[in-house]
Amino acid sequence: MQELTIKEQQSLLESRQKIDKIDKQLVDLLNERASHACHIGSLKRQAGDTNIYHPRRESDILQKIHADNQGPISDKAFCNLFKEFFAIHRVLQGPFRVGYLGPAGTYSQQMVLNLFGYYTDTLASLEMPQLWDNLLNGDTQLAIIPYYNTSGGYIGDHSARLATKEFAVLEGHYLNVHHHLLVKSSLDINDVKVVYAHEQSLKQCKIWLDKFLPEVKLCPVQSNAIACQQAEQQYDIGAAAIAGDMSKQFYGLSSLAEGIQNTPDNRTLFLSVISLSEINISSESLLLQAGLYENNNNCSDNNLLESSKVSMGPGLWSNLNQNDIENNQMKLLGKMNVVIR
Repeated sequence: MQELTIKEQQSLLESRQKIDKIDKQLVDLLNERASHACHIGSLKRQAGDTNIYHPRRESDILQKIHADNQGPISDKAFCNLFKEFFAIHRVLQGPFRVGYLGPAGTYSQQMVLNLFGYYTDTLASLEMPQLWDNLLNGDTQLAIIPYYNTSGGYIGDHSARLATKEFAVLEGHYLNVHHHLLVKSSLDINDVKVVYAHEQSLKQCKIWLDKFLPEVKLCPVQSNAIACQQAEQQYDIGAAAIAGDMSKQFYGLSSLAEGIQNTPDNRTLFLSVISLSEINISSESLLLQAGLYENNNNCSDNNLLESSKVSMGPGLWSNLNQNDIENNQMKLLGKMNVVIR
């Protein structure tokens, strides 16, 4: 390796000194930003507003940052960075814990991290009734509910609970779901005798399973993370699991086959749900019953917008218009309580 010249060494030192100075400024500015966030939280509590998570406000901030960004840092990198700032500020403003269907390593946990950042306090529930109860009891302030998959259909029956006076939906987001056949590293595909997976994942991978593992026993379990635990513990009898990248990394498994879902655009819709007994519907909010729609011709991530995009009249929670409904281009997924901010 070629040594730097004296002039280059001096330039390197100057740049590092400038970085150190900027780092101190960043620390001061971030703490100042956090102080303002704490002040806002205090004012809201005095007004009786206990809402800590405001997706529209966070979205507006990210849009401004993207507009101001001139590089070389990418918009995606800034988005991930500020999600962590948002998470830290929520902790400073008061209790904010997000519930999801666990254990660790599920697609539900991946959606939580995608939306709220790694600094967010989370609570995993092994069963859906526990997830709902944690919301009602105040053990969590928000829950991520897997609602609908574009390949396997509805995930459980949540519509009845979402239409009651107990819960309301803040927003909906799709997660791209790519399934892999996972095993302990010592197994190959000819050794596989049983495949564990959530029943939805078995549906979503049926074509591949019928073609490559037609004689293998298929065992549905409560989650793909539990399936990975079974694959890890029962590798000596040829156990495998269907799950995604997060479970693969978390449980230290290897992929025998990747992308085994029936369709390449396989996606799951997750809903952010709050308890109406624990949340204050402030003067800036409105609670109404709305329809949740999917556009049959377009499965973009903007399909379900945040609840500020509600069309009064037909009561649509969507960016799609009445003509789409009349032309049967939209599919009604369900009706539920929606919070408008």
